[in-house]
Amino acid sequence: MALNAINTGDKTIITIEDPIEYELKGLKQLQVNAAQSFTFANGLRSILRQDPDVIMVGEVRDKDTAEIALDAAMTGHLVFTTLHTIDTATAIGRLSDLGVESRRYASALQLVIAQRLVRLACPECKKPYKPAQKDLDQLGIGTLKDQAYYRGAGCSSCNGTAFFGRIGVFECLHPEADLKEILETNATPAVIRELARKHGMCTLREEGAKKALQGLTPVEEIVRVVM
Repeated sequence: MALNAINTGDKTIITIEDPIEYELKGLKQLQVNAAQSFTFANGLRSILRQDPDVIMVGEVRDKDTAEIALDAAMTGHLVFTTLHTIDTATAIGRLSDLGVESRRYASALQLVIAQRLVRLACPECKKPYKPAQKDLDQLGIGTLKDQAYYRGAGCSSCNGTAFFGRIGVFECLHPEADLKEILETNATPAVIRELARKHGMCTLREEGAKKALQGLTPVEEIVRVVM
């Protein structure tokens, strides 16, 4: 989605993926091939020789790949990549776990997004219901007077599942100047999260709670996915 948004035809965009899940028109996409020693790190080195404007690395799995990606970001390239973590703050800590110096990623990092997909209550059969108080407490909602919550009952439209479609829940961390300073000290995820929230970051739990309050999905679905 992000690549499509900036794919305006005036930028050279190269990706390295494992596997290539979607073919995107106007991009040059490379497939990792471990059997031929074409790894993320080796492929990224090859990509940099072509001096693209934008690079997408499917996943950072080791220090070598992380270091090269950071080198690319610090020399004028826009770099997208993914890390397997539970939220934005622990994604930053993951770079430290891989052996990357905190002062390096602190200066290059522009945005971290954590996402979850939750199932939508079927619009054809959803009805008001009363969630368990313990689930509301887990989401920090508490008891709200006259608040309606919805869940599907199961119908032919959703094949009796009570759900139809999915929606993303996102947590976005944009490092401000003071947060970048904290990152250079190799701060813990808890410290990073607290400071980011002071700057207005909404957590996955808070964003998920909004979806439940809007009647888009049951409270239990949010608890299942984001807690």
